[in-house]
Amino acid sequence: MFEIQHIGIPVADIEQTIKWYGELGFAPQFRTTLGDGVSAAFIEVAGTMLEFYTNPLSKADSPVIESLHFTSPDLDGLYIGPSGEKLQFEKGDSAGLIFIALNSSSPEKTADDLVLHGFEETTGFFRNGKVLLKINSVTEGRVAPGPVNHIAFNERDLQTRYSEMTSKGIPVVEGICHLPFFENGVTYFVTENQDGLRLEYNQIL
Repeated sequence: MFEIQHIGIPVADIEQTIKWYGELGFAPQFRTTLGDGVSAAFIEVAGTMLEFYTNPLSKADSPVIESLHFTSPDLDGLYIGPSGEKLQFEKGDSAGLIFIALNSSSPEKTADDLVLHGFEETTGFFRNGKVLLKINSVTEGRVAPGPVNHIAFNERDLQTRYSEMTSKGIPVVEGICHLPFFENGVTYFVTENQDGLRLEYNQIL
């Protein structure tokens, strides 16, 4: 069963991003700068880790991930982050991610793709473990670029998951790679569907 490790959002100004989220009460849990000058900051928002990073190769070009929906004891309403990310909060007794809204010009194909990834359709949503996704139908040709680049899932056996996905014919746009995050680094790979939905499978070493 899947659980979200992080949601990746490329940014132009990481300090501005940290300041904006700090004003909402969210502070970085981890920061690093890689050898090529790429900076990254992980900020926990309502129990979900958001990964912000500066990388000229990763632009705000995902046309699929529309908005992130949370419950929070302290926040209510729609907040638009510095990179255009949409955070919708509803008042609740505890903080948590309710669901992620996706845009698709071909909802049937997106649904089939999510099923291939192991999601099950339930009352208008697609669920796998703690992850809940909702597909919004968008008129053909109007799925515009958005700021959220990818959704990353925790993995315990990345090689097995990679073999499973490739055996199903799911397109892999980044093969197994390594990044020096956290104490011992991470390995990951990324898939992408016909609408540009990027799902990352990530194992912390």
